[in-house]
Parts: sequence; C-alpha cells; structure tokens
Amino acid sequence: MSVKQEELLTVAELAKRWKVTKGNIYRLTRLRTTDSIPRRKLGKNLRFVASEVDEWAKKRARMAVHHR
Repeated sequence: MSVKQEELLTVAELAKRWKVTKGNIYRLTRLRTTDSIPRRKLGKNLRFVASEVDEWAKKRARMAVHHR
C-alpha cells in the first residue's frame, strides 16, 4: 500500500493513539540512531504513517524483551 493511501498522523494524533505526551513523540524523532521513529516532514510539520510507526513500535518492544 502506498503512503498516499495510508493514514498520516500528526504528532498530537500519534501521541493520543499511543497514550503518551507530544513531548515523548518529539523525543523519539530526535534519536540519533538508525532506529529512530519513521516520519515524514511536510514543510515544517511532521507526519507519521500509521502502519510504519506501529511496526516500528512492535520491533522496539520485541528488542526490549530480548535484551532483558
């Protein structure tokens, strides 16, 4: 499915979906690793493809379990 057909979320929408603060979402965008949260920049605005960020979160959760 192309990005155009998928749901794009704002920072506020993603924060509400994940039940975290907008500050936490912005913090995830500033990670200086290859594993930072996937995002799109539209002008000055950040957008997140719902399926990409959901898969990213699942991957990070699996990694956290394996590192315990």
